[in-house]
Amino acid sequence: MNNPANGRSRPTTFLRYFVTYTAATALVAAAFLIRQALSLAIGPGLPPYITFYPAVMLVALMAGAGPGVLATAVAAFISIYWILPVQGHFALARAADTLGLTIFVSMGMFMSAIAELYRRARQKAAAYQQELALHESETRFSTVFRASPIGMAITRFSDGRYLDVNEEFLKLTGYLRDEVVGETAILHPEAWVVPEDRDAYVSQLSTQGRVHDKVAPFRKKSGEIWMARLAAEVVEMAGEKVILSLLQDITEQKRAETILRESEERFRDTLDNMLEGCQILGLDWRYLYLNKTAQKHNRRPNEELLSRKYMDMWPGIEATEVFALIKRCMEARITQRMENEFVFPDGTPGWFELSFQPVTEGVFILSQDITERKQAEEEVRKLNAELEQRIEKRTAELEAANKELEAFAYAVSHDLRAPLRALGGFSHALMEDYGSKLTGEAGVFLEQIALASRRMGELIDGLLTLSRSTRGELQWEEVDLSAHAELILAEHAKAEPSRRVTWTVEPGLKARCDSRLIGAVLANLLDNAWKYTGGTAEATIDFYAEHRGDEQIYCVVDNGAGFDMRHAARLFQPFQRLHRQDEFPGIGIGLATVQRIVNRHGGTIRATAAPGKGAMFRFSLSFQSNLGEEGP
Repeated sequence: MNNPANGRSRPTTFLRYFVTYTAATALVAAAFLIRQALSLAIGPGLPPYITFYPAVMLVALMAGAGPGVLATAVAAFISIYWILPVQGHFALARAADTLGLTIFVSMGMFMSAIAELYRRARQKAAAYQQELALHESETRFSTVFRASPIGMAITRFSDGRYLDVNEEFLKLTGYLRDEVVGETAILHPEAWVVPEDRDAYVSQLSTQGRVHDKVAPFRKKSGEIWMARLAAEVVEMAGEKVILSLLQDITEQKRAETILRESEERFRDTLDNMLEGCQILGLDWRYLYLNKTAQKHNRRPNEELLSRKYMDMWPGIEATEVFALIKRCMEARITQRMENEFVFPDGTPGWFELSFQPVTEGVFILSQDITERKQAEEEVRKLNAELEQRIEKRTAELEAANKELEAFAYAVSHDLRAPLRALGGFSHALMEDYGSKLTGEAGVFLEQIALASRRMGELIDGLLTLSRSTRGELQWEEVDLSAHAELILAEHAKAEPSRRVTWTVEPGLKARCDSRLIGAVLANLLDNAWKYTGGTAEATIDFYAEHRGDEQIYCVVDNGAGFDMRHAARLFQPFQRLHRQDEFPGIGIGLATVQRIVNRHGGTIRATAAPGKGAMFRFSLSFQSNLGEEGP
């Protein structure tokens, strides 16, 4: 078969020779012209071959022996005809000219031969370097081929037989080297899971000479399926066409891609079904994603907004705070939050809690419809306003009632006391002046009148005390409760030195409260403890504090008469008593006063007791504080 390349090389070679020999002749002609110019400048006597020697040497070194011989011949011809005598003839007149010409021609031939030997040695050296570079290239390729982490195979193009494979290829396919090398690759269709993939691979390789980035499932020798990325190209090695194939295991990558895709699908499904509105604006302000709830919040179909610009869909939005926050989030990549009232094109308002979060695509907008909450807040605001009006009204009514109570207290204090004093005074005078003249039960009746007037005075005093306990502004100060209790019990012991009472007071009990009112609380509780232990031989009274978390509970405990807990509900009611007057005198106003004072301090009071086993009263003060802490 004719090689078209050989046909194309003949004219190319002839042209190369023609140019070379023409250039050699031209160079000699140029040397002649230079000599002539020098002869005119210097004068006769210039050596005939002075410019020809360099020209011949240059031609021989650059082009080889043939052009060098030609340059020598042309120079000799020019010298005989135009330089040596007799000029214009090819005859030499002198023997010296003949000798000089012979020496020139000999030197030209010698230089041409030496130059040819040098040129050939240079060509051999270049060929050796090329062969050495080729060997190094093959060595590097072999090293890369063997050590490559990608499966590689070399297949003969003509028959498809494996010439060589690397270890990674064997590892990927599960075959041994002897089972692969020398076998025909294309005739193993069982390695291809999908036959159409094999057919497409063979067709593309045959027509295009290369296959790039083809992904297909393959079957190992064991039958295991794995995913591979395949690339192949037809190349020439050692003068023979071969197919260089590359195989990469992407099974884990494909599995990861599948997991990622499923995760993204679940994530998108989650977003689609969230109760909050989810929207994504791209960096170019176009809608990239909206879920179902966002469609409800926007009151527009998602298809109408997707791929459209935010500003085009909501004219005038650029002048709002929402736009400013989205822009800041997009540019500064800072999360923003706000509550916004949006008026829709139909004129209806809606309140939304918005969160703007920077994401890779642009800005993620999370919206929650809080219209009902805002409406409820407005209703609460209105109710609060109405409540404030009612409180003001009730306060005014309470102030009026307090004024009436003060007037009543004044009447009790002054108007009722005067008749009682007159009644008591006249009864006393009657007893002193006419007591001996009274007969029968008249004296007894008169004593009962005096006793009743005194009890009525005590009742009036109790009412005034109860009234004062619920009126007036509290004067907050730090009060030493232990000192108060010590003083009260010491006064009782001084007043009744004959009684044997053991009493203890925990030192350092302090609280921020109204000193006068809390003094009344302690006086009532300790007075009762002293009174109701009157029939106890070894009486004990204790005042201490218990701690329950941050709360401090003050306790007054005695081992006196006690009471029945079934009647405890009457204990703090005015004028209600659980003991007879002849047992323990009193008017039943003390504990009612104590409860009102404790309540005014934000605290509570409760009692526990048993008949004949004493009683315990516990009270707290909500605004209390320890020493050094601030009160209300």
